[in-house]
Amino acid sequence: RYTPQFGSRSFLPYPHNNPCTKILCCGICIKNTLATVDIFVNKISSCRYICIEEGFGKGVSACYAAISNDTIYIAGGCNFPEAPAAEGGSKRYYKGIFKTAGNSPLKWEKAGELPEPSAYGVNLQCGDKWIIAGGMNSEGALNNVYSIDLTDLTIETLPHLPMYIDNAAGATSGNRIYI
Repeated sequence: RYTPQFGSRSFLPYPHNNPCTKILCCGICIKNTLATVDIFVNKISSCRYICIEEGFGKGVSACYAAISNDTIYIAGGCNFPEAPAAEGGSKRYYKGIFKTAGNSPLKWEKAGELPEPSAYGVNLQCGDKWIIAGGMNSEGALNNVYSIDLTDLTIETLPHLPMYIDNAAGATSGNRIYI
């Protein structure tokens, strides 16, 4: 539990200026008052924790995430592993699905793969179903929709979206998905 000092430039209680520390996953849950925030941060400090897919250990953006039975899952995402975009680097998209290994939030293992590399899509969770819709990869925007069963990581292809989308938002209500 961390009580933020509003107006302070150093808001998060981790060494965010340390170049060896990358934030892998951060969730914020606001409790009874606005001044009390629970912050859950998983840090990786080098490639030894999640380096199964070459380049992934440098950190990714726009990946998908889900939680089931105290296991954190991440999939896809993208980065510029060789050089920053400003220096002419090429963006790489990933398709690996990773999950926390055992009881350690800092140990990860590869659990499967998305049907194609993807990032920037809608990411929803309905119970033990993880829905990934749209997004983009090196070929452009996508209209695919996948349902991943978090009990066994089987992937079901659902009907395509009527248009190609990326960077969208989504919500669920009962058995309905809204994008």
